[in-house]
Amino acid sequence: EPPPGLGMIGQEALFVTKFTAMSDVSLDSFFGLSGEGNRQKLATTFKRPTTWKEFCDEVSVNNCTEPDDTAQRYPEHDEGDRMFLEGLYTGYFRYTDANN
Repeated sequence: EPPPGLGMIGQEALFVTKFTAMSDVSLDSFFGLSGEGNRQKLATTFKRPTTWKEFCDEVSVNNCTEPDDTAQRYPEHDEGDRMFLEGLYTGYFRYTDANN
């Protein structure tokens, strides 16, 4: 005989800020976040996170050679894939072709 169930073994959750949910109430449920019909709405509502190296190479006007509000310098060899590093890279979100 198969063993009886042991209860919940995993959980998945989605988080949407209160501000976002108030601006579009359809986003406060699973049904508003899923399905092909909502794909474009989600792509325009939520921007993609940008790694530190991508930000410096593709977004920064000076390739992070001078500090700005987002990055204090160009990332070192092991920092390029970081999405945040306190005091050095605040993180950046943008629209890309990959959004949709």
